[in-house]
Amino acid sequence: MEEETRPKYYEDEIDLYELCLVIKKRGWLISLITLLSFCTAFGYCLLTPKIYKTSNIVALESFVSSNPQYLISTAEIKSIITMPLETLSPEKKADLWGMDTAILKDIKDIKTSKIKEVAALRIDVNTIDRKAGVRIIDALVHYINTRPIVQQKIEQKKRLLQENKQDLKEIIDNPYNGHGLPDGSIIYDPATSLYALREKYNTLCFTLNKLEKGQVVRLADKTIVPEKPYKPKKKLVVPLGIVIGLFLGIFAAFFMEWLTNARSKADQGLRV
Repeated sequence: MEEETRPKYYEDEIDLYELCLVIKKRGWLISLITLLSFCTAFGYCLLTPKIYKTSNIVALESFVSSNPQYLISTAEIKSIITMPLETLSPEKKADLWGMDTAILKDIKDIKTSKIKEVAALRIDVNTIDRKAGVRIIDALVHYINTRPIVQQKIEQKKRLLQENKQDLKEIIDNPYNGHGLPDGSIIYDPATSLYALREKYNTLCFTLNKLEKGQVVRLADKTIVPEKPYKPKKKLVVPLGIVIGLFLGIFAAFFMEWLTNARSKADQGLRV
């Protein structure tokens, strides 16, 4: 009767008690693999060079306040930065950027990303030396502003604004006729507000002063020296190594237990 009331277990059923016994029996193996995984993760963090991430935003300089106009696009800025990285030697890059070759050797990578709905570009510089990123970002901004194509656009814009400034000055000084203006010029209605004309003239003067500085891009803020390394991420790598080691240890324990049982059954079969 006792055999009839006793619950039946099938070979494919999972017995939690047996699982706990296996873990307890093979606990030394689980501990060993977990320790090895921890040591590997910790050693990786110690031996891997520290990488510092320096970031800032390069904003396009607008030369008209009411309707922003830019002399260069974010796509052009990105190409100006990435082209030397991909095609030039460290010596050539150092010469273009006005920096020492030793500093450029500390660069791991430079990434640029467009900021949505804003005329700006984010620059991320990963370096071995934590102070090198600040100098590199400053050098990149200077490099962009001094490119021949950029300076050419500035000169073209300056000539156009100078002509508009002279024409507008003639109108303000003598608003009732067009004396002194070139042929084909449009004569303003005397009823036009001189205040509006003078405001437009002052805007042109302000824009020309900005162009005289020769800057089409500027840093949105002061570049800050990073205090802590960006990589390796010890708080992530070490716990992850422990978790992976624990799972590998449990897997190895059950595999060894299965292998032992399989051999035992094979030996029993041979004896029979």
